[in-house]
Amino acid sequence: MAFLRNSIAYVNRNGFLVHPEHSPYSYPWGANRFYFNPDARLRQDGFYQDLTYDQKRRLFHSNTISYPDTHAVVDGYISPASYCDLELGEHIFRDARHYFALVSRCVEGYQDIAKILGDSFFCTDDELYLIIRQISRDKYGISRPDTLPPDRKQELARMMHYDYKANPQQIRRMLRVEESEVRALFGK
Repeated sequence: MAFLRNSIAYVNRNGFLVHPEHSPYSYPWGANRFYFNPDARLRQDGFYQDLTYDQKRRLFHSNTISYPDTHAVVDGYISPASYCDLELGEHIFRDARHYFALVSRCVEGYQDIAKILGDSFFCTDDELYLIIRQISRDKYGISRPDTLPPDRKQELARMMHYDYKANPQQIRRMLRVEESEVRALFGK
């Protein structure tokens, strides 16, 4: 059950992380704005059958436009309420707070899900900092990674780079190390 719950949260969070101009509630292809929001589920601007041929092609970026005509359209996109059992999905979480915490904060387990799905896992600075802070606390007994001794910082920098795809600027900022130290570890 936990894996399914984390998978739903991972998928619903992934879109707005890839497109930082969106929030969880504005990402047009996502279902976040429909979870724990019965009013959003009822909203519809029309049905797929009402779209023109060109609108259908643009919607899917494809010449293949066969799709159920009865699916609702919201803001120019097919409503997830038409093809997701949102009520079933909601019952997997304790409550709305639990769902939104998993979507917005608890990111540690998402790397494994990304590997299973064949995705590349990337973290925002805030998410990455929470992860390395937890690793630092668990592994070294120090909750502030920037206060670690140099050899531990190097070990953590390698983990950040290889396991969490952190870029050199993130490593430099979060561990408070010089750019030359990061270059010495990873080149360039």
